[in-house]
Amino acid sequence: MSKKALLVIFALFVVGGSIFYFNKKSTNSCAIPKEVQLIKKIPVAEAREKLDKVYEGISGFGISDKEVKFIKKAGGAATYGEIKFESAQKLLDYLKPTKDDVFYDLGSGVGKFVLQAYLTTDVKKSVGIELSGTRYELAVKALKATAENDLFDPNREAKFLNENIITADFSDATIVFTCSTCYSEELMEKIAEKLIKLKPGTKIASLKEFKSGRLKKIETLKLPMTWSEESSVYIYIVEEEAQKAKA
Repeated sequence: MSKKALLVIFALFVVGGSIFYFNKKSTNSCAIPKEVQLIKKIPVAEAREKLDKVYEGISGFGISDKEVKFIKKAGGAATYGEIKFESAQKLLDYLKPTKDDVFYDLGSGVGKFVLQAYLTTDVKKSVGIELSGTRYELAVKALKATAENDLFDPNREAKFLNENIITADFSDATIVFTCSTCYSEELMEKIAEKLIKLKPGTKIASLKEFKSGRLKKIETLKLPMTWSEESSVYIYIVEEEAQKAKA
């Protein structure tokens, strides 16, 4: 008799925030088609088509005034905007994620870039961290829809965390994106403090420049966003010198 498998859905809740993620575990209960088991990534055009369908009726542009005040009080920025699909793909092509990489989106909104990175690259884990409960819940909704379309690799993980990026743990990141256009300098400095502790060689893409000088800027890309036809995306790398400086 052939081996069988069961899709196991984990909903985890932790103090200070919620975690929601999917992966597949082998069991002897019911079969998962071979073509699903072997998925690593899918063609970009197919990924766009599937994500467009998943995100029909899902938007992160409207949240309550109460939630806006909560985000601001926590030191975040409630203003919303997204990197366009084509721009995200150009950025991924530049960053060249591999099967050994862990991708994080800090301030992931409704999770589009997180799922795009998961579907179109070989990253072993793709994670979104979002403070807005409304946007987090919409990201989870999109994640569930993606899982229902059998688009998950049994050896990789996609996950969303409803947490503050200042206190969240993303210490395993090797590629980080942050749509930081509206972030305050104080918030950028706090993010930089966490980024310099990451593994040397970690790549960071930010829509706002870091002023600390402890991250090495290696490139500036010009890419369209939902609010602009040309926005700067600053690419940084964590160097060993930064690790020594913080010691």
